[in-house]
Amino acid sequence: MKLNKFHRLAAAGVIAGLLGLALPAALVQAADTPSFPAGSAGDVYLVNGKTNQVYAAGSELAWDETQGVFLSATSVASTPADSAAYEALRLPAPTDGATTATTFLAAPGHEATVADWKAYSDPVPLNSKGVLLPQVTPSYQAYGAGLADGLGALAVKATGGTYSLGVAYLKGSTVVKTYYTTIAVTSGSGAFKFATPGAVKTASSTALAAAPTSSTFGTEVTLTATVSPSAATGSVDFYEGSTKLGTGSLASGVASFSTSALTVGSHTVKAVYAGDDTYATSTSANATVTVTGATFTAATPTISGTVSAGNTVTAVPGTWTPAPTTTTYAWLLDGAAIAGATSPTLVVNAEWGGKQLAVSVTGSKNGYATATKTSAAIAVPKSSFTKSSTPTISGTAKVGKTLKAKAGIWSPTAAFSYQWYANGKAIKGATKSSYKIAKSYKGKKLTVKVTASKAGYDSKSRTSKATKKVAK
Repeated sequence: MKLNKFHRLAAAGVIAGLLGLALPAALVQAADTPSFPAGSAGDVYLVNGKTNQVYAAGSELAWDETQGVFLSATSVASTPADSAAYEALRLPAPTDGATTATTFLAAPGHEATVADWKAYSDPVPLNSKGVLLPQVTPSYQAYGAGLADGLGALAVKATGGTYSLGVAYLKGSTVVKTYYTTIAVTSGSGAFKFATPGAVKTASSTALAAAPTSSTFGTEVTLTATVSPSAATGSVDFYEGSTKLGTGSLASGVASFSTSALTVGSHTVKAVYAGDDTYATSTSANATVTVTGATFTAATPTISGTVSAGNTVTAVPGTWTPAPTTTTYAWLLDGAAIAGATSPTLVVNAEWGGKQLAVSVTGSKNGYATATKTSAAIAVPKSSFTKSSTPTISGTAKVGKTLKAKAGIWSPTAAFSYQWYANGKAIKGATKSSYKIAKSYKGKKLTVKVTASKAGYDSKSRTSKATKKVAK
């Protein structure tokens, strides 16, 4: 919400009354310009006022949390017993001449501008030691520009949204330092979740190198991260995707991690510097490591058994070193895979006669390049018809009449072709199962030759007995 000049004056007047300050007119009129950069000046934590336990970032708290919410400079499990440790809970001692402090609710980016605060509370004690556990429960932020006392935070509760909740140090009426966390407020109920920001840190950068970038399975690969500035301390985590491979400790800006557990394939890795008290976290560009499999010593498979129709043959893979974890088979006919033929044994189909039969054996094992070996091809002999018949001719051997040929019974069933003859000489174009006798064949005897054919079988022909001489 943008405050007009009247609201700014009202806000400035209220805070001045609370803190016993006289606000210069120039400050009020320049309220849109923060006198201190936005951003919490240090780490802050929210503490349960009853249990003294630190709330975990992301916790959802009630708007008027009955146990109270306090701001601490240190993450502690409970209030320390000794005074020295207790003092560590204080927000740091004032600097830049700050003499007073107050808690506040503000839109992000407006923490350092008093007139822009959405709500604020009574002054909190500020002395040479700093501020000890100020109460920041949102409902306590009672005052607000242009609103009656006690209603300051209600607009925030009603509308919800993202706000900064914390403590501001002031010099006169000027904010010189802020310590705060960001809260997300649910409209209506005012329930809020928060994140605990860290102090502003110096940026870092991380570079990653892998050596070697191409290796064989089982060979050690070293990932080396170089963090700049080299004064950075702490550790670097190495990842493949979201999977952490390992961690290395920084020494003079360098951390490394070695592994021989990368699987066969291409690996995209990165390094993530975790940061320290001075330097911010940073992530390297990706690096790629390619791992190839070790090589099998594999024999050429052979086919055991007689390769002929109806027989069962077996693939013999031979000796592989090391033994594959998985072995698969593929039977081939003239070099093409036979559909469904993937077991070590195979029944030879008679229709494969005249073609070349072979088998491929594929072995696989983690860490090894998958290998395929193929046997020598063996010719499948063609089969013979087990039964055939002499064809017969029906009809009258007379010019203009039609004769019909019958192939008879053959086993197995076959496809038939026909050729008619006159006195033993082929009649041109007479290649159907029936023939209408032409005038030119008067006085000649006719026969028909039937040829049976079937895939995988030798073709076989039989010729009928001759008809009587063709009459006129």
